[in-house]
Amino acid sequence: DQLNAAARVYSESWQQSHEAICTPDFVAKHTPQAMRQRLDADRAAGWAFYLHSTAGKPDGIVGVCHKTGEIGRLYVRPESQGQGIGALLLEFARKKLSEHAAPHLFVLDVNLPALALYLRMGYRFDSVEKVYDPAENPAAVQFCRELKFIYAPRKTEEEKSEN
Repeated sequence: DQLNAAARVYSESWQQSHEAICTPDFVAKHTPQAMRQRLDADRAAGWAFYLHSTAGKPDGIVGVCHKTGEIGRLYVRPESQGQGIGALLLEFARKKLSEHAAPHLFVLDVNLPALALYLRMGYRFDSVEKVYDPAENPAAVQFCRELKFIYAPRKTEEEKSEN
């Protein structure tokens, strides 16, 4: 089933992206079954999820919330990263949220590949949403911040001269 495949991609990718910033026990709790429960809860809250596959093998997931304009759960399997799948999913998600002028997403400041992708795709820093401090959070082993980015592409010189 598609949602179970999405949960496997979500689990694998989440574990890989959080292994350096969370305790091994906390990372291990993010099994495909646990991520399926999260996806089910998110769907009940109005999220829609899309699975990307290459040659029949699921390798990416992205979610959108039409109520809030949020893009989330953008994950690409570790072995499929660097192939442009993240950019395809991000653009797809933004177009799915065409009723929102400025869709937004959240990213950890230590996730440099994701930060580079979001900046390249027209997202700009908006605010710090959360701080994960090992001194205050038992699941954290590395200090990091969750950042909010909003879609706000820079105008071309031609667009600037039209205003």
